[in-house]
Amino acid sequence: MSLMKDVYQSFINVGWSPNQARIMTAEVGRENDFNPKNLFGRHVDASNGKVNLGMISWQGSRGKNLDARLRSKGLIDKSGNIVRSQASLNEMAKFLDTEIKTKPEYKRTKSMFLGNPNVAYDVAKEVVGKNFIGWDYTGSAVLGDNVKKHHAKRDKYYGQLGGKVTGSTMSTQAPSMTNAQKIKVYQAYKSGKMSAYDKAQYESDVKAGVMQLPKNAKLNTTAPKKSTAPKGEELPLGVVMAYNNGEMDNAAQAQLDADIKSGIVRAPKGFKLIKPKPKGLVGRSADKLKAGGKAVVDNQFDNGGVANLVGVADAALGVAGGMADMAMEGWSGIGGMAGAAVRGQPIIDGYTTGVNGYRETLPSNALKGAATPRTQTGQSFMDVLGIVDDGIVAAGDGVYNATGSAAAGAATQTGLNALGFIVPAGAKKGRGRTAPIDEARPRLTQ
Repeated sequence: MSLMKDVYQSFINVGWSPNQARIMTAEVGRENDFNPKNLFGRHVDASNGKVNLGMISWQGSRGKNLDARLRSKGLIDKSGNIVRSQASLNEMAKFLDTEIKTKPEYKRTKSMFLGNPNVAYDVAKEVVGKNFIGWDYTGSAVLGDNVKKHHAKRDKYYGQLGGKVTGSTMSTQAPSMTNAQKIKVYQAYKSGKMSAYDKAQYESDVKAGVMQLPKNAKLNTTAPKKSTAPKGEELPLGVVMAYNNGEMDNAAQAQLDADIKSGIVRAPKGFKLIKPKPKGLVGRSADKLKAGGKAVVDNQFDNGGVANLVGVADAALGVAGGMADMAMEGWSGIGGMAGAAVRGQPIIDGYTTGVNGYRETLPSNALKGAATPRTQTGQSFMDVLGIVDDGIVAAGDGVYNATGSAAAGAATQTGLNALGFIVPAGAKKGRGRTAPIDEARPRLTQ
């Protein structure tokens, strides 16, 4: 039997016109040369490695749907191929017809090919080839110059079936349409009557040279819409709070600044990143105190449990005594400076005299005794607190070196001794942070 005529008959059996059946049969010939191994079997597509099935090489979900339909009709043999019969060809033709009529992506083929029994060959071969079968019609994907051979082969089969081929078989040839037809299609395009898919396809065909515009007509030009979506990934609120509270180290803060600037990340809606002020020496000491104190507490409770509450209380008593002693000592130094100024002596000598004088008093000895821990836990806390002493001394020296004023330097050290501990200790308790030590520093003027 002649498989070409059998394929043609399958489309006639579906109810197509001879013209439509002739055009689609030519496409089947272009696809597989009516080779029964491909027409009724499976083969691998050289362009993408997928398995093709049936007369127009269905693949992917389309191939699976065809396989299921043929199996339901008993038209798949034991080897997994399609039974070689007219019934199988008829079923494939019905499946093809159903796809065109029901799938939105083939709306253009339905309108321009299936909806017109007398459709022109040049129009039909373009819409069927590009929109429905989806082969490399222009040679831009795989075929290259070999695409000419495929167009010629299709035209040959169309001629053998009684069709008349006019013009070139080149893939870039625009379909032959009358000026009235061009205007009608163009008006549908301009008036918005085309679907979004058809509009995009029309524009693509015009740009590729396979569809012609009426004289002096132009495609729509639309400026690309600017995205209104927020730029960058939204930061977790915890990161924003850590940044604003100065809890990040310098490297992490710098990296986040760079990411914000480049648009990689952004703050949540309603929140802002507020760059914290750089911490001074005392502020950094406070951070060390906080971290060190936590480590001591964790260690003590991990190893001693609730019993170490006595040690914690002992340390608290020591801190209170130490604060009072430092405050009294500082103010005694300031009093000494005032006396030295009256006597015309060096200010720093007056400060030293005042401090030494206080250290020989009974209150000084009593407070120093209270500041000495009596338990191991208390001593551990006091070891941590010692780092702040070093910071305060360095701060006083720094002021003296910068201003040349011994009074300013001494006042800085004294004020920090007195206020640097008292303010945080007396701050309102709660889950938030106490007032930072930096914020408690007095502003000194000469």
